[in-house]
Amino acid sequence: MKFVQITDEQSAALRVLHKSGQSHRERQRAQAVLLSARGMSLDQLAFVFECDRDTVSSWLDDWQSGGEAALADGAKSGRPPSLDSVAQSVVLQAVSFPTPNFKGVLVDELKKGA
Repeated sequence: MKFVQITDEQSAALRVLHKSGQSHRERQRAQAVLLSARGMSLDQLAFVFECDRDTVSSWLDDWQSGGEAALADGAKSGRPPSLDSVAQSVVLQAVSFPTPNFKGVLVDELKKGA
């Protein structure tokens, strides 16, 4: 049986993270740590979060080794942007104010750049 022990201070920080974490996964991990501290087993947590018990175990290990920061998602490379920097600035400029003819603004900006 694997359980984590947390202080009242850590519990308060985890509750805040569970309510307002950056991503769904981060909120889920915080909740798993809180539930483990209340005595839920790895199997129960795996059932609740619909994942493998090894995954839950790694969340708890991460928490014990790195605290709140270890529950956050790591950086991901992601897909490279489809637009170059000039096109990105045109789009950002076009959407920064409401316009009745969005397509017209883009066409005008692209003609200027050509």
